[in-house]
Amino acid sequence: MRPIPLTDRFVVGVAAEAIGKGTPLAVMPCVNTAYVRHPQFEQSIAVLRGAGVRVLYGEDGFTPHPPGRGGAEPYPWSLALDAVDDLVRDTAQGRRD
Repeated sequence: MRPIPLTDRFVVGVAAEAIGKGTPLAVMPCVNTAYVRHPQFEQSIAVLRGAGVRVLYGEDGFTPHPPGRGGAEPYPWSLALDAVDDLVRDTAQGRRD
């Protein structure tokens, strides 16, 4: 009998393992407003934050756009990269929020 994996999605698997290992992790969900309206979305954000993941969403990260329109602004890569820099610096200094 084959074991059933937690996920068959590579990115989700990497994130799940990082959380389990205590590896600092930052994520920025790129979603539209229809996706955000699903009741599970906010719960998922809360679970990630509760697990110590830095979630860049809303005012401090990605702002959802209407379905099919894309964002008026380009993807905020600088926010994501700055968050990773912060995590690397904090880890090197022995800090973990």
